[in-house]
Amino acid sequence: MPESLDSFFTIPPFQAAYNTERKKWVDTSRVRSEQFLDYYSDLVNQYNVQLKKKWNFPKLNNCDTDIQLSDMFPDARKVSKRVGHLICQTIKTYLNGNPYEAYKVFCKMLKNQDVASSIDDLIFPLKKLRCDYGFYDHSRYFRIRTAGETVSIKSRKHLFHVPFSLRHTIAPARYSILGYPCLYLSSSLYTCWEEMGRPDFRSIFLSRFELTTTGRERKVFGFFRTPADWKKIYNLWLGKNEPLIEWDIKNIAAFIALWPLQLACSIPVFHCNSPFKEEYIVPQLFMQWVRDLKKADGLCFRTTAVSQEKGKGIPPDLLFNLAFPARTTENEYCLELAKDFLLTEPVSFEMSLACEPLGIGQPQYDPKALAEETGSANLRSNTHVTLEQRVTIYEHTSFGKAEHYSLCDYAQKVDVNNLS
Repeated sequence: MPESLDSFFTIPPFQAAYNTERKKWVDTSRVRSEQFLDYYSDLVNQYNVQLKKKWNFPKLNNCDTDIQLSDMFPDARKVSKRVGHLICQTIKTYLNGNPYEAYKVFCKMLKNQDVASSIDDLIFPLKKLRCDYGFYDHSRYFRIRTAGETVSIKSRKHLFHVPFSLRHTIAPARYSILGYPCLYLSSSLYTCWEEMGRPDFRSIFLSRFELTTTGRERKVFGFFRTPADWKKIYNLWLGKNEPLIEWDIKNIAAFIALWPLQLACSIPVFHCNSPFKEEYIVPQLFMQWVRDLKKADGLCFRTTAVSQEKGKGIPPDLLFNLAFPARTTENEYCLELAKDFLLTEPVSFEMSLACEPLGIGQPQYDPKALAEETGSANLRSNTHVTLEQRVTIYEHTSFGKAEHYSLCDYAQKVDVNNLS
């Protein structure tokens, strides 16, 4: 008897990503001694078993194409098996002391025609990142830094990526290239704060980033939806009156096919205080591939700093990150990224809460105009979130107030020629 596809999105291998508690998904007697490769391999095997089951794909009558998800599922299953196998091989080769050979195995996987096709289906224009109820607001990306006795934050460039002359200060990150500058942004100040390990508000400086309105179209590869998001989206599709487009169906098929890759990039770190983190192997190789191949300008991914359980009460558009590797190296700062983004002058988090966001010479925040410009009707003014087990409106939180303050400030290009 075929099982409902609705339950497909709640299978155990899906629950393992974005969760810090491994003991929920593996034998508790193995938790402390289990190596990452064993853990990942077990999850991939579980996933392959689930894919072999008979799933009931309801016919989507409101499609503007003859393609059905049931037609694409067999190919997605075949691609998924190949991806999981080669990622296991990649991790094993890397841990055997051959990172160069591991990258060759990884690239071999991504060059496969069927895998490459699924990759292409998850590359999106940055201005049209779709969530389950509309479009993300491309005027709201944020970055924070903490100041201290040895760190001075005075101008826009201090909130841009790390300059090449300071590459020795770049710490390994999930999506990073060792010693190579990348620009990291978040869709909300809350996510910035979680990603930074919840620093003291008194030490935080923030800037709002937005895309320039001229120039080329920027594209990102998207891992910004969790299985729970896809379940919600699929159920919405079944109840929609407007027709589904071929892009929608290919999108969910690509998610099923590439889940082993998303899983390998999304498992939270187990040994948080260790200098080497096995969980970073695959996402770092993926970032290197993005930098080398240039199919996309960067990556869009759901934060792992907020677990799936904790994130249930938070809208998905508040929980994603962007990572852009530098494209040019002849200056201290990437000239391409400097052309792509505008940003506000850095302001301390405390100051953004203490000051009224309206003042002489500042642009006034017009929600209606901003909604028309971005295609987003929801600008967080009525967005309910659950933070620390309390339900509130996001704009009433300190994060929402600071974001509102930044929306009333001018965003300009960073002066990459002024190094003072």
